[in-house]
Amino acid sequence: MPPEGRRGDWGRSSWSSGQRPPWWPQGETWPPSGPPERWRQMRGRFVRRAAGFALFAFLIFVCLSSVIAAVVNRASFAVLDLSGNVCTPSQNPSARLVVTTAKASFDTSRPCTATGLDVQRGKSYRITLVVTEPWEDGHRFGETDPDKAKGIETDPLGFGFDKMRWQMALGLPIRRLVGSNWFATVVRIGNKGFGETVLAFERKDSAPCQCPAAVTYTATFTPRRSGELFVYVNDSVVGIPGRVDTFYGNNKGKADLILQVLDE
Repeated sequence: MPPEGRRGDWGRSSWSSGQRPPWWPQGETWPPSGPPERWRQMRGRFVRRAAGFALFAFLIFVCLSSVIAAVVNRASFAVLDLSGNVCTPSQNPSARLVVTTAKASFDTSRPCTATGLDVQRGKSYRITLVVTEPWEDGHRFGETDPDKAKGIETDPLGFGFDKMRWQMALGLPIRRLVGSNWFATVVRIGNKGFGETVLAFERKDSAPCQCPAAVTYTATFTPRRSGELFVYVNDSVVGIPGRVDTFYGNNKGKADLILQVLDE
């Protein structure tokens, strides 16, 4: 047993009263007795248990902090999005009403692209995407080696867990639409309020004899309100003004968008 001077104030009252402190291991007698080696073993067990408890408490703190941060981020982004601070309407010229067929283009690195095309509530439309530049998520633009620069190859249908990199799991809680694929193409009507739709695109490859080969993705939809058509891909977002597009900077790929009014 260590000398009285080494017990410290933390154990002096328990030592004199004979009552086991609440932090002392269950099943061990108090006060400890025996050779110095046994005292060191018990002290080592106590230190390991205390370290394990501290690590567990730290992990709980990190998890709770992450959840709170994700919730706050989503709420902040929702405010920005619903108030029209993410999608900017077309100006000079302003959006025009689509009467038959119209064309626009968009870049996957932008958090929201204004097409300049107005749609009407209740009308049916066919939207066709023609990929003009291959789509990649996580492209390394500063890398000179093409193989090292290449990101996750994808298309307007997006991709799921099968192609995810482990780092992307950290971005899941702040993904724009948590229930949809990464890079899934989303359209919305109007720059304020609700109006997002993830369309069910169908892929169509060009005939083998066609050169250059072209791949198109087609879907139909009927808007529930009138306004300008916006388009973007599903990715993580930051709910801070001026930083919304942080995770869009490594997106690569462009497409032409053809919007056609269907006969009623």
